[in-house]
Amino acid sequence: MSDNIKELVEKASNGSVDAMAKLYSLTLKPSFFLANELCADEKAAEEIASKAYARAFCNISKLKKPESFELWMKQNIAVAYKESKKFNFDDSETVNDDGSTEFLSENTLSDNEKIISVSEAVKALKPELKAVTILHYNNGMSVANLAKLLGISEETVNAFLSKARACILLWSGADGADAEKANPVPVLTRIFQLKESAADVPGESVRGIFSYAFGEYKNSLVKSAFAAPPSIEDAEPAKAPEDVKAEEEAKTGSDESDNLISFKQKISEILSQKPEENASDTAEEKSEESAEDDDGLVIPELGGNQPKFDFMPDAEEKADVKEDTPKKKFNLNIPFLNKIDFKKFNFSAVTAFFKKIGIKKIVIALVALVAVIGAIIGISNAVKASKERKAQADIPKSNFVAGGFEDCEELEYLNEYFCVFKSKTTGKYGLIDYDGKLLLQPNYDEFSNCGNGRDYSNRNSYHTIVKVGSVNHEVTYLNGQVNVSEEVYKPLSIVIENLNSKNYVERDRFFEGYAAAQNSKGQWGYISKETDKKVIPFEYQAVNDFTDMQSNDYCRPVTGGLVAVKKDGKMGIINLKNEIIAGFEYENIMPGKNGIFIAKKDGVWGVILTGTAMNSFSGVNLSVNAAAVVPSGVSSTPIASYVVGEYGANVRSDAGSDFDLVAELEEGDKVDAYARKDSESGSEWVCVLVNGQYGWVSMKTLEVG
Repeated sequence: MSDNIKELVEKASNGSVDAMAKLYSLTLKPSFFLANELCADEKAAEEIASKAYARAFCNISKLKKPESFELWMKQNIAVAYKESKKFNFDDSETVNDDGSTEFLSENTLSDNEKIISVSEAVKALKPELKAVTILHYNNGMSVANLAKLLGISEETVNAFLSKARACILLWSGADGADAEKANPVPVLTRIFQLKESAADVPGESVRGIFSYAFGEYKNSLVKSAFAAPPSIEDAEPAKAPEDVKAEEEAKTGSDESDNLISFKQKISEILSQKPEENASDTAEEKSEESAEDDDGLVIPELGGNQPKFDFMPDAEEKADVKEDTPKKKFNLNIPFLNKIDFKKFNFSAVTAFFKKIGIKKIVIALVALVAVIGAIIGISNAVKASKERKAQADIPKSNFVAGGFEDCEELEYLNEYFCVFKSKTTGKYGLIDYDGKLLLQPNYDEFSNCGNGRDYSNRNSYHTIVKVGSVNHEVTYLNGQVNVSEEVYKPLSIVIENLNSKNYVERDRFFEGYAAAQNSKGQWGYISKETDKKVIPFEYQAVNDFTDMQSNDYCRPVTGGLVAVKKDGKMGIINLKNEIIAGFEYENIMPGKNGIFIAKKDGVWGVILTGTAMNSFSGVNLSVNAAAVVPSGVSSTPIASYVVGEYGANVRSDAGSDFDLVAELEEGDKVDAYARKDSESGSEWVCVLVNGQYGWVSMKTLEVG
């Protein structure tokens, strides 16, 4: 395996995308497992793994020991995790430690309940304690290397490891280490090895992580976006004897070509299922994709291999309206002729004059006169048209008004009706209408959609759900009002139809008779429902991507005849004639409503006003109410009071250490309990109210107040 990886690293260093994909498939499982153990959250783990692989691909030529790529990947995970956290290490804290890494009895491994208890105890540790424990026991990082990575003293690392071991023994109820150690590999390390072998990588994360990392690698070809991780030597984790034996057998008796399989094949092993082949892809399209990548590997692009779906029309969508523009009538208006009184005009004199000159000369003179008059009229009309165009150009087509979103810590597209925001006041999520009106107070844990890409529910729209505690509820939108159902959300069926169009390979639903569509080269434009042909050229980029779990659409819907599009990494607004209404100078623009587009420019959120909204806009209306939403089954009045114990406590989104971390408590903090329940492992937890939000704390960390 090491020789195989060494060869792949060398190829990847020379730009082979095939080699990168194979390295990714060979190391994804242990890397994602480590990220998930550190974060205790799959979405956060996906983000950490994405950054770690991006860092690895961008700096792979700097790896001194190619055969240690898997270990190096774990170091990249550690660096990415460290950069995402604000650790609070007390460097003055020291402890007398014997330097032994073993603290659990061997009989722990023969008791499945004890293994689960130890695992839960590790997850329940505060981030600083958990980080040093996992990196030391799972990654095999020495105290010296941990100190270097975290920027603290070795004495502090020893102190935190000692405190973590004490917490794990106390909270798990496991027995302490035996007098004589029979195995050089610590029990906790072997527990991590067992968990890693049984772990899975979520299917939706596999493509997202690689796509992000490979995209950053392509960007780094122009300018390096990541610094190389710190060099950590001799950090290979101790291995169980059976693992060492298996590796020796693999070196001597295995066929290395078995490992040199394609990215898609290896992913199928990771997911334990074969990805469906898109039957609608033509041989020509596959050939074009293959030509873009090294070594003939087809790299999965976002949306490129997705099933093709056909959306039913929106209930309020309008058919294309084609108005005939009336033709202008030519009007020969010569001012000096209008001043002549033809009733008093002496025509006989004129007749005699013409006879004297001759008919031929008169005709020539008249032709010349008509030509001069025509030239004068043409020049006059050109000058008038030029003045009109200049006056029209001087009228601004849009106006950006900054501000109004100061309470929004985050702001993301969710669907065509509203965007989701995280409030600085409550630390939770709410919904905003696209003209800047607050629809749902930011008192909720998480919003998401039912599917990705062109999926939509049997209600003919993307299906939105909201998380309250650990339970999902349906979000409905009718007549401008958002409602959260009281019933627990149940998955709906997904509608999938083939597009059967030669004009594009992907498209969204129709809005106002138009839909975003993608050609075989991955470029986006807009097509008409009436003709099924493009009305806006395929020259734009996707706005959203699937690494953002809030996003479903690739591009924005047409609203009021306008649409926000992306070009060269910046967003702007165009009309259906592909004319620019707002220049390409914005980092993000949401769908429009009533001529108003929520947008971000130079790091500041505001609104772009178009049309009549430039005169009628009354301002953003975000009046945040910090009242917490009481979860189902939780009392509104306290049932008991407690004090946090010596090692502090973590507040989780539900009972169990696997759930999201929502707050941290320090030793001596007083909390009121509003409900009790057991976790899946049987340990008792209580619901507390911290910083305006409800969460769950293990009774092992509390004392009676």
